[in-house]
Amino acid sequence: MGTAVFPFTMRGAQLDEHYAQILTQTDPLNVAGRGFRRQRGKRLIVQNAELLFPDTPANKSFADWDTFNETTIEGGSDSFLYASVKPVYRIIEGEAAGTAAGGGGETCATLRKFLNASTLVVKVGGVTQTLTTDYTLAGNFTAPVITTTASFDTGTVTFEYEFYFQMFLTVLRTADLVQGASLSSPGTDKLFLQLTEQDSGGSLV
Repeated sequence: MGTAVFPFTMRGAQLDEHYAQILTQTDPLNVAGRGFRRQRGKRLIVQNAELLFPDTPANKSFADWDTFNETTIEGGSDSFLYASVKPVYRIIEGEAAGTAAGGGGETCATLRKFLNASTLVVKVGGVTQTLTTDYTLAGNFTAPVITTTASFDTGTVTFEYEFYFQMFLTVLRTADLVQGASLSSPGTDKLFLQLTEQDSGGSLV
């Protein structure tokens, strides 16, 4: 599955992000009416989302979108990482990670998948620890693990960070371009998207 970060700015007066119950049906025997397996789960749905080019503040053009859509996510067949526009959906505060005994070399609880590593704050007993000096972060946002150093404080460890959802592009409408505009008219190019989270519970929220 793809893990490229969605580089565009979602906007729109009707932009809506919500969790929805989704029923997935599969037929492993490939026989109509037999062998169905049903799965229910909550997934993040992003709908009525609007991209207006040139994209600000990212300063992306329609050509950038074209490359992302056709090459990075292969026309919607591959997934990507998306940061919710709602802080309550993307920010984790005070996540318990066990207790550090001190002395270094300890590996803290593995963070949830799709961490935005640049936002990570590690605290011990409420005191912020320093990356490299007090701990190291291995892997990437899909499999991050924290290992302490000798200067890591002793006490209860908590994490604060932002994370991404793994999404698919499920609807792309180009017919709704601003009337009279063309895809070569900077400032008037508009696309409407709908995104759906890849797996039930994939965001671990």
